[in-house]
Amino acid sequence: MKSTYCEGCLACLTAYFIYICTETHYEKKSADCSTYCEGCLACLTAYFIYICTETHYEKHLRKVSKFIATQNERVYNPRGIHITDPILRGLRVIEITIIDLPNSPTGNNMNSRHT
Repeated sequence: MKSTYCEGCLACLTAYFIYICTETHYEKKSADCSTYCEGCLACLTAYFIYICTETHYEKHLRKVSKFIATQNERVYNPRGIHITDPILRGLRVIEITIIDLPNSPTGNNMNSRHT
């Protein structure tokens, strides 16, 4: 898949994007020893610990947001596509916006279509 990803096939790029997001989603739902310790420490401190630290879930949400921003910048925006972070939509949808590039026949880069 690495060679196809480098070639820029949009379908392969999208499959890679979905694979990484799904993998990260399962990581944030998994519980390990540190997650249980975090919960116990939260109970012992009456949840005041969350004022100082991020939860396991918040760390993974930040990781997904950073991945989406990077992919938009490097891969999708140069091709005239923008993927809106699902966290901004309450984790309900992945919004894909098709952007008219400045060198398009219309010449107006403000037009966009949502899919």
